[in-house]
Amino acid sequence: MTRIRTDRLWRQMEDAADATALGEIAGMESGPGAETVLRGLARYDSGDWAGALSDFRTVLESMPDNPVARLHCGLAAWRTGDAASALAAFRAAHPFPHHGFVLRFLEAFWPLRFEIEELRAFMPREDAPPEPALVAQARTVSDERRARFAAKLNQAGMAAIERRQYALATAYARASVELTPLDEDSVALFAALSLQAGHHAEARAACERFVGHLLDTGAESQGEPQLPDSMLVSFWAMSLHEAGEHRAALAVLSRIRPEGPEDYRANLVAGLCWMMLGEKANAHDCLDAGLREFFLDSWELVVEPFIHRTMQWLETGQEAGGNRPAENSSS
Repeated sequence: MTRIRTDRLWRQMEDAADATALGEIAGMESGPGAETVLRGLARYDSGDWAGALSDFRTVLESMPDNPVARLHCGLAAWRTGDAASALAAFRAAHPFPHHGFVLRFLEAFWPLRFEIEELRAFMPREDAPPEPALVAQARTVSDERRARFAAKLNQAGMAAIERRQYALATAYARASVELTPLDEDSVALFAALSLQAGHHAEARAACERFVGHLLDTGAESQGEPQLPDSMLVSFWAMSLHEAGEHRAALAVLSRIRPEGPEDYRANLVAGLCWMMLGEKANAHDCLDAGLREFFLDSWELVVEPFIHRTMQWLETGQEAGGNRPAENSSS
């Protein structure tokens, strides 16, 4: 029964020139009210949205519950730039199977579906990762819109970090760097989280892709290549250090010349590299600079996670019969 009623209603609405049919579905008799609605629809379809808005508001003065006038008043308000009135109109009259309204609504809002879906992506539970379909869709849009979406992904990642949801933050950062692999902020956030999670190869690949782009850009312009931010260089060096390429890491760090505690990341990574190379004096100088004034930052970035992993390793070793110190761990 419902299906038959819906089909009949759609068929009736396809004939927008029939004022009597329009009046029946709109809940009004044929006459001045219906004629005003039809005139408003004609004005709307011709692009005279201000005129259409005036007609629909005229009908609503005497028939405030008329859904056709109310819904199209919302569309006309949107077209004239009044989003607040459009939203109020849509809330006051929930859409129903009105053929003409559906067509006009899609024409008005379907081109904006990316922004609409993008907003929805950040509305669900805070522990929900970015939707793969939205990330895939973002690859097909303009650079500007893609960058805007990536920035929102970074914001969501930073919020997850504040909640100490590092796996979720990494998911957001990975989606962001996939969309904008040459954006420094995206690469730095992804590299930091990847290093923390032990995904050193991913951090290195992201950093080297970004730095390679800078070098290529400099070569094409025959100018001095622009160096990335020192924070990103530090993450790149850390990924090299984790791969056992300590001298390569030190060479990378030499480009930013870490001096003093303000560059605590670079000094900390340099100290770890010198330590692994057996250069105790250099290691001590760098670690001292990296830990002194910015001890809490260094603690959160490297020291505390490492202590936690060490404790787990010691506990596992005790269960297995004991741990053994490294051969070169002398004081």
